[in-house]
Amino acid sequence: MMAASTVRSCDVLITGGGPTGLVLACLLAMEGVDVVLLERRTQPRGHSRAIGLHPPALAVLERLGLASTAVNEGARVHAGAAYSRGRRQGALSFERAWPETPFVLTLPQNRTEALLSERLEQLAPGALQSGWELTEFTEVPNGEQQGRQPIQATARATNSGSPDPGVETHWEAEILNGADGPHSLVRRMSGISVQAKVVDDTYIMGDFAQPPPIPNIAKRQRPFFWNQPVLWSRFRYPDGCAVGWRIPAQR
Repeated sequence: MMAASTVRSCDVLITGGGPTGLVLACLLAMEGVDVVLLERRTQPRGHSRAIGLHPPALAVLERLGLASTAVNEGARVHAGAAYSRGRRQGALSFERAWPETPFVLTLPQNRTEALLSERLEQLAPGALQSGWELTEFTEVPNGEQQGRQPIQATARATNSGSPDPGVETHWEAEILNGADGPHSLVRRMSGISVQAKVVDDTYIMGDFAQPPPIPNIAKRQRPFFWNQPVLWSRFRYPDGCAVGWRIPAQR
């Protein structure tokens, strides 16, 4: 049983401070909901991770007042083209699929997260609680709540440099939302099943300083290169580029 003096409360408790958790927290805060977001990382990501923001994602950023900043900082990609053995094999335009926003924006995920974190701090100061990882939660049955909120959760401090590492905080909330990735504790403890498809191929992505331009390829294109058995692509962004390799499994 949690001591009453140690329990904090909110309307919605979110675990996972990636783009999904941050967007949800911002949208709830805009509606006046008392929201808290727990993120186990203590420092922002230092690499680009995901790159592309498609038009529906930009529409959400527009609702949050961040779209113009993101577009100004990112690089617009209007088409993709595939190359093999030095020859162009085909191309695909992104402009007709969403005429109002005729491009895919390339902006490193760490920058997207920074914009969302700053916006959340404006909307709900202190809502983002970095350095905390959800460890367990229970749902109190309706007949046993007695004025308490139905979700009881425990979070552990993840900052190893803390003078009291491993300290815990306890939360009560109306709703617990798991935005905690593919190995979600919330999903697992809730008994929510997932049908996963395992692929044998390996995909590797790395960040690099801006390399020399690739000859005869427009800046507004995203190029794909296929040299059997490896497919690789280059994603340009303002401070450099990310290169991804898809390597088929050896059979």
